[in-house]
This record gives sequence, structure tokens and C-alpha cells, in this order.
Amino acid sequence: MIRIGSRSKTFTLLARFGASPNPSRRPIGKFPTVSTAEARAIADHWNEQVRLGVDPAIEEARRRDEEVLRRRSTFASVMEDYIA
Repeated sequence: MIRIGSRSKTFTLLARFGASPNPSRRPIGKFPTVSTAEARAIADHWNEQVRLGVDPAIEEARRRDEEVLRRRSTFASVMEDYIA
């Protein structure tokens, strides 16, 4: 689904996530930052996760948290924390 506002176009996925009986929207990305082909690929991947019972937003947040933790584990980051 694409939502067209007065200033931007946003690709969204409309689905039932988790045990919720009501569908909800999850943003995929804004056009033209995310191409139509990329949005379709992301939506297909997210639909597969929903079929497996995984909420794509929670999975994406977990992945981002892991990436932040990985970046913070560098020597420079540790030294900044130690000096501060």
C-alpha cells in the first residue's frame, strides 16, 4: 500500500500483527528513498515473518539494537565511556 500525503509518499504494510484482531499499518519507507521494487521486497519479507508469527517491527527494533550494541563495543567507544 502507498499512502500519499500532501508532501510525501510512504510505502506501508497493512496486516494483522501478533494476536491482534485488528489490522495495523507499518511504514516501510518513503518514496523515492525506497524504490517500488525495494518496497515490494521488504513487504514480501515482512509478510513471510507475519505468517511465521513474528512481528516485523519488533524484529527490526531488535536488529537495530544489536547493531547499536555492536558499534558501542568498539575500543574507541569504550575509551570514550571510560574517559567521560
